[in-house]
Amino acid sequence: MQEASYFILPLTPNLELWGADRQLGRVDFRQRAFFSRWRRAHSDKAVFFTAGDPALAYGVRNEPGARMLSACRLSLERDRVLYVAGDFHHYERRAIGNSMHVIAGGGGAFLHGTRIGEYPEKAGSPAAEYPSGHASRRLAVQVPLRLMFGRGGFVVHLCLAVLASIELGAASRGTTSLVVTASIIALALVLILYFTAHQAPPEAKKKIAVLSVPFGIALGLLPMALHLALPVAHRSAAIFASDGAVTLTTAFLGALLFGFYLMLLAVLGLEHQQAFTVLGHPGFKHFVRLCIHPDGKVEAWTIGKDDMLVPGPPSLIDHFTWRAK
Repeated sequence: MQEASYFILPLTPNLELWGADRQLGRVDFRQRAFFSRWRRAHSDKAVFFTAGDPALAYGVRNEPGARMLSACRLSLERDRVLYVAGDFHHYERRAIGNSMHVIAGGGGAFLHGTRIGEYPEKAGSPAAEYPSGHASRRLAVQVPLRLMFGRGGFVVHLCLAVLASIELGAASRGTTSLVVTASIIALALVLILYFTAHQAPPEAKKKIAVLSVPFGIALGLLPMALHLALPVAHRSAAIFASDGAVTLTTAFLGALLFGFYLMLLAVLGLEHQQAFTVLGHPGFKHFVRLCIHPDGKVEAWTIGKDDMLVPGPPSLIDHFTWRAK
């Protein structure tokens, strides 16, 4: 099986198109040798670098793309590079020194919103983004209810129902067994919530750990709390105090809590993909059309449409020019 495809294609006398492939891992030694050897012999050329992963995402370093650049002996700050990638399902363009970094991943997949909060001071705001931070925030606040009502499927509900049944089984052996089991499940859920945001940048990991603790504990203790409270609240209606009612309530109320957790990750700027994955939003489609002139000038037009099913023409989202010299 071919593990990677890679190439260099001269486009103009001073601009080359580079295609590297990390095959969901790293750029292998064959590519490293090929690109390094070529770069030493043609260090004066500008590079149009196409990659599956951006080198920057949401204003912070994105390791897969950044490692690809490094493996190919390129730097956005030092060299003149037009870096175009997808993977993140939105549009963003930013200038870095003499380089231009473009994310255009909203052609076919569901939407990943852009950054909702302030961008890191070191990176600054992008020159263009689609959708806007305001539009992304408006979508993110829909996550808890959408998840609770099954917009993202019912896998979360099923998992929470199974955990509730385990706690209710422990309750049949006494209160001590229930408390111990609920505590173990709560601890496990804290870890699961933390690792749910595994794609977050390193500087956000501590804040995510702090945020995962109360939500993990709440989700873990929810079945026990309902089991102990419902009989007291509904003595006249035994059906509301049944194990089935506890399990069903845990599934939907727990999904709501989990949705709030994902929403807060996005709103606080800690992790930006999981909340929008729940939404599976089909809008804000776009593509970038390029014109490469003989002198190495690149013109680009980004065409987008918020809702593909609504009548009306698309819009010009962005237009930029970048020069190889």
